[in-house]
Amino acid sequence: MLSTSQRPSLHPSLRPSQRPSARMTAGLARTVALLALPARDLVLRLRVEAAANPALLLEAPPAAPGTGAGPGADRSANWLPPAFDPGGVTAPPDSLIAHVLRQIARADLPPPDHAIAIALAEALEPTGWLGEPVAQVARRCGADPARVEQVLARLQRGLDPPGLFARSLAECLHLQLQAEGTMTPAAEALLSHLPLLAEGGPGAVARATGLAEPDLARALGQIRACDPKPGLAFAAPPPPVPPADLLLRRGAEGWSAVVNPHRLSLRVVPGLPGTAAAAALVQAVEGRDRIALAVGQRLARHQSGWLEGAALAGITARDLAGATGFALSTVNRCLTAVTARTPRGTIPLRSLVSAPVGDAGGSRAAMLTRLAELLRGAGATRPSDRELAETLAREGLPVARRTVAKYRARLAGAGS
Repeated sequence: MLSTSQRPSLHPSLRPSQRPSARMTAGLARTVALLALPARDLVLRLRVEAAANPALLLEAPPAAPGTGAGPGADRSANWLPPAFDPGGVTAPPDSLIAHVLRQIARADLPPPDHAIAIALAEALEPTGWLGEPVAQVARRCGADPARVEQVLARLQRGLDPPGLFARSLAECLHLQLQAEGTMTPAAEALLSHLPLLAEGGPGAVARATGLAEPDLARALGQIRACDPKPGLAFAAPPPPVPPADLLLRRGAEGWSAVVNPHRLSLRVVPGLPGTAAAAALVQAVEGRDRIALAVGQRLARHQSGWLEGAALAGITARDLAGATGFALSTVNRCLTAVTARTPRGTIPLRSLVSAPVGDAGGSRAAMLTRLAELLRGAGATRPSDRELAETLAREGLPVARRTVAKYRARLAGAGS
């Protein structure tokens, strides 16, 4: 989620005190669509939008105070997506992503294609292969899949070392032979029949294609000289951690949620083409922030005990929908995509939701934690499922014996 320098009025259905109307407007649909995107994908989507709209400006977040390299440092607070650093300064200079970003910066791509190229680079695996289907990258970008395919083809042809951005072993080897100018009909046949080659060698491919076995054997030598995983020649640092959408913190009146200020900001530049579309997008992002904040506030107050080290209290997505006035589907999107930085780590809001157990406010998560503690404490005595259920019930976590048996088996499987 992003902070915005302009605060357009929200659609009435986005106010927590009211339920969204059955008829979804275009603006509300944009907000709901953005709500389903995790922070990294949201930044990617807006980056592509900004590349195509001169009236939409993304600005880097302010530096977070008190962040350093010590053991307790918050890596997410200084996160900066590569789009704002095409030279790869945010990544070690010998890393794969830095190497790729430097070449993309020199490729003289139009702004929308440059943004798509960055999205593709972020989908690279350490091997140098593309780790996501093109259709998935296109969905995250909000771009036409055919346009993403075109940009991908340009990266495959123009970046060094050859083989980067391949989607399969055959494509990786094909790109390298093409770059070397050594692609032959025999090599093409081998790459088209890799499973058969692995099973029966060049002779099997010769029988299947009618090509001469000596030609296939020479082509196999060329293929074996290629690097099937060209990205592994570079350093592979851990990926940067995007900042949390919300901060859960304790104040004079208890626990509350605030929108994380150390994120990208989104601004409309007046007087340029595309102002109306930019303003609509700002409004949609503002709506996403508002929904996330409303849900986060409820959870911060309800889970104050957990935030201070106790067990989770019972609450469901349906409870949150009733309390905030949002549709259950909207709340579920929020719980899945929105993250919060807490004293116990950065987590998705979904981690703060657990079905109630009993009348004392306990939760299924608390029951599972206590059951695991009881089993560890029992050691070799192995109490019965009935005894465990009775103990949990006395502690305000009533659960059926057969339910204890089910979760006991699950805990045993997780520990094996």
